[in-house]
Amino acid sequence: MTTTNKEAEAALTKGINAGKNKDFDSAIINFTKAIELDPKYAGAYLNRRIVYESLGKTKKSETDFAKAKSLEK
Repeated sequence: MTTTNKEAEAALTKGINAGKNKDFDSAIINFTKAIELDPKYAGAYLNRRIVYESLGKTKKSETDFAKAKSLEK
C-alpha cells in the first residue's frame, strides 16, 4: 500500500488533508494524481474509494476497491 514515489506520496497526503477539510473535489484530484504517478499505489485507490463512497458514487468506489485488492496480492 506504500510507494517509493515521493510525488505520489505528496499527492496522497494532499488528498487526505483535502478530504479531512471536506474538499472532496480536491481530494479526488490529488488521489488521481497519485495513481497517475504510481499506478500500483493501492493506498491511493483505497483513499479515493472512501471519498467516492461518501459522495454516493458506489460504482466508482467498488472499482477502486477492486483495483486496490488486486494490487495487494
